[in-house]
Amino acid sequence: MNSSEKRETAFRKAMKGASWLAADKFVSMAASLFVAIPMARHLGPNDYGLLSLAISFVAIIMPIAALGLQEMVTRELVEQPERRASIMGTVLAMRKIFAVLAIGLFGLYCLYGPFPDDRTRLYAFAMVGLAIAGDASVFRNWFVANHALRDYAVANVVKTLIFAAIRLGFIFAGLGLEAFVW
Repeated sequence: MNSSEKRETAFRKAMKGASWLAADKFVSMAASLFVAIPMARHLGPNDYGLLSLAISFVAIIMPIAALGLQEMVTRELVEQPERRASIMGTVLAMRKIFAVLAIGLFGLYCLYGPFPDDRTRLYAFAMVGLAIAGDASVFRNWFVANHALRDYAVANVVKTLIFAAIRLGFIFAGLGLEAFVW
């Protein structure tokens, strides 16, 4: 195989992986839109606003807990395949340690920050804690390093659709904001 064929093969692999990730994003965005509209109507402006506030705190805190290691971890997994288990274990441990620190700092902010009431504090803290505790984005690096983007995208689409169905179930069951936060 000459260099031009190698480049073409690498390009095809990259395009194939990118198309799986694009499909994953499309499904995620469509499911979010499909669920957000009935959820906003169901919860009403006050409760939906509280949920949006809690989600915005998650968006602010998650990068702190993630440490910005994504690209470096992927590079190390590709360059040192024999050390994948060690690298993944170290990154998981580091992320969990920083997650505990981020939750602790946010807990202090929740105690002393300018929240309108205790209910808002509780929901914001619960959303941040649950998001950080359940964050499995570090495993994305393993899939990228192993050129298994299709598997990652399919798993993520299934997860997205399951959670969308659960939220729609909450709406049809007439459950309140508490169900959507937990």
